Amino acid sequence: MKQSREHKAIVIGRKGTNTDLLIQEVGKHWSITKIIYEDAPPASEVIKRRTKKIGFIKTMGQVAFLKLIAPLLSSKKRRQQLLAPFGDLQVNFTSDISSIENVNSAEFHALIKDLQTDIVFINGTRILSKKTIELLNAPIVNIHVGITPKYRGVHGGYWALYDDNKDLFGVTLHYLDSGIDTGKIIDQVILMPSAKDNYRTYPLLQYISGLELIRNNVDALKSGQTKKVKVLCEKDKLHYHPRFFQYLGRRIFKGVK
Repeated sequence: MKQSREHKAIVIGRKGTNTDLLIQEVGKHWSITKIIYEDAPPASEVIKRRTKKIGFIKTMGQVAFLKLIAPLLSSKKRRQQLLAPFGDLQVNFTSDISSIENVNSAEFHALIKDLQTDIVFINGTRILSKKTIELLNAPIVNIHVGITPKYRGVHGGYWALYDDNKDLFGVTLHYLDSGIDTGKIIDQVILMPSAKDNYRTYPLLQYISGLELIRNNVDALKSGQTKKVKVLCEKDKLHYHPRFFQYLGRRIFKGVK
């Protein structure tokens, strides 16, 4: 009996727990032929870009939150709980591994120019340019920790709770395009965070559920015949990190952690 062709995948992401989880899950269903790590941009670059988009005062409010409040939020024990089922997350694949500074650079374009793959999985990188997407020349899949289109950007779970939209605390598996979390939805699921969760653990809880969405859609992703998804929300909004007093106010008066 003739065996079916082995489906190949490339994983591109920033070094960290979520990318390790992604590699582990993808490796169960595809042959990973290449892993590419992108360096995180300098904080100064992020601040400059954010200031241009939303203004200096809002950006500084976000920086104050990230520097003064976020590190104080307890998360170690809960993270250990969530990660316990996954065991050792060290990357043990014999795949070719590379590191690059920027996914939209000439260096990266040269690296991927002749790569052959059936699918690309991505996590936490810069927004891919149209040229980068064209050169990858394969469906690109992303786990977004929020329900799109209403909770695009970062910390979609937190913002759903902030808006008193508990029924939109969830995760989206989608194809990537050159927008920010605007690609075609493959699947979504609504979750219920526990009392032990907070701003720092919501994304991990969501990401782990996103891995399950990959698992549930393997055949569809390999065939390209994904199901029609019921839209859970219509409004479209891009979210950033909360600001210092914005977070404190919601925590004090609404108990949103």
